[in-house]
Amino acid sequence: MSDRTASQIGKSNVSTAKCHERRVAKLLTDWSGRAFRRRRVEGRESDTVLRDLTGDVVPADANNKCRFNIEAKKGKGFSFNSILENFSTCKFTSWLHQTVYDADLSSKASGLLIQPLLFFKPHPNYDWVAFDINALNFLKFAATPAIAALPFPHLLFDHYRHCGSLTFNISHTKNKDNRVMVPLQLPACFICNWTDFAKNVIPDSFFFGG
Repeated sequence: MSDRTASQIGKSNVSTAKCHERRVAKLLTDWSGRAFRRRRVEGRESDTVLRDLTGDVVPADANNKCRFNIEAKKGKGFSFNSILENFSTCKFTSWLHQTVYDADLSSKASGLLIQPLLFFKPHPNYDWVAFDINALNFLKFAATPAIAALPFPHLLFDHYRHCGSLTFNISHTKNKDNRVMVPLQLPACFICNWTDFAKNVIPDSFFFGG
């Protein structure tokens, strides 16, 4: 069997990413009762952000204003161990950095406070989410949570808000000459299984006005 070319690998990665984004859109649609879709428009210019938000997955109806910038990430090399050993450079942190950056862009363009929400797969069979702990200010639950906690199993990674800004490339290019490196202060975040999130969070609270 011949080795695949870089072009073939790139096309395969894009196809895998799109498939994952469609899966996330379906998970959100089935859970919330409001249609979600992949964001098909590229770019982060202000007009583009106003028209089609940011993130990988967006509400199909612009009137359903979601409180989150939703990124859907999937790729080899993820491990929880790397978050603890190399938090400043690991894949999870780069994913969260992009999610926070795009949430900030959407907040500035819309005048609304948009929070980061990252869908990712620690294992091919699982869907997990990570989100800013400040989402507790508006998320509502089927059961009353304890103070500053979620009423279902979760992890809290608190180190980001104590380590200063972390810098990553936000330009989606590996060409060093065209990279745009942006420092950001990342938030403490909850990490949990999507199934637990969906069972416990009231869908309307996921949207403004809910």
